[in-house]
Parts: sequence; C-alpha cells; structure tokens
Amino acid sequence: MEICDRTGAKAVAQADPAERLEVSVLLRRNNAGRLQERVKQLAKRETASGGLSREEFNGQFGASGADISAVKKFAAAQGLSMVQEHAGRRTVVLSGTVAQFQHRVRRGIAAIRISWRLISGITADLGVRRQ
Repeated sequence: MEICDRTGAKAVAQADPAERLEVSVLLRRNNAGRLQERVKQLAKRETASGGLSREEFNGQFGASGADISAVKKFAAAQGLSMVQEHAGRRTVVLSGTVAQFQHRVRRGIAAIRISWRLISGITADLGVRRQ
C-alpha cells in the first residue's frame, strides 16, 4: 500500500467491496474567466456595480446544468445514487459501494488509517475515466 497525501494517513488494506461510500464530485465553474476578471476589478475598485445576490452568483458562476446532467447520466449508468446536487456549490454527491466506484477511478480505494480511525478512501486524486 502507498502512503496517502494526508498527513499521518496510510493505506493499510483494500477496502471492503460491499462498503457504501459517498463521494462529492466538484464540477467546473461556469464563466470562470469572467469571475476572475470581476474579482480583479473589485480588488482594484474599478467597477461601480455592487455585489451579487447569492442567486445571481450561483446563476452566473455555479455549475452548468449540462455538467450536472452529465454526472447524473454517469451515475445512472454505474448504478450509483445521486444523493445531492447544488449548482451554486458546484457539487454533486454520489453514493454506492466500493465495488461500484472501484472500476471507475484511476487509483484504488483502500482502508486508510488516520491516527486512531480507520476509514475507506481513495488513495490518490480521483479521476474519472473518459468514456
């Protein structure tokens, strides 16, 4: 087993294939370039426009409906459940067993010891294989 990136975390065994996991998927931001430009303008006080409401920010810079739909399609094809979606936070939470996730990630899912706790986790950055 390899050492995990988290301080003090070490992969100690393979995870139980029947164990249920929840995985948070972070989606890309809509209009990322426009957001960076807006932040620069605000930092330099170059814009006269005020702030955005939460709804306006989510609509302009949250995850796209197309990306959320793509994750839903992926989840359904893999037999995973979609527990939660939030376009503004750009997050979709999927649930399934270790076995269901295992063949879709680049690295393994292992039992990881962090101090006194034993958890199941992905042993490196998660990357979904292109279909």
